[in-house]
Amino acid sequence: PFGDTALLSGLHHYEQMRFLWMSDCKVSIQGCMELARKMPWLNVEIIRENSYDDRLVEKLYVYRSVAGPRKDMPPIVITL
Repeated sequence: PFGDTALLSGLHHYEQMRFLWMSDCKVSIQGCMELARKMPWLNVEIIRENSYDDRLVEKLYVYRSVAGPRKDMPPIVITL
């Protein structure tokens, strides 16, 4: 399964991507926070619809935008 190691090993590819959408993977909140710290120009959003495990991310949306993070997020979206 796709986890933190894979997420953080591909950092050099994220600069060329418009967005990355992941769901039902083994990525942790800590891994997402590390991604946001290492690449502050990317918008990193965690989507939590069902909180079965507080350590793992249900859905991850990473995107770049000249306008910055979006302002119209529902409460289930956490921006890092």
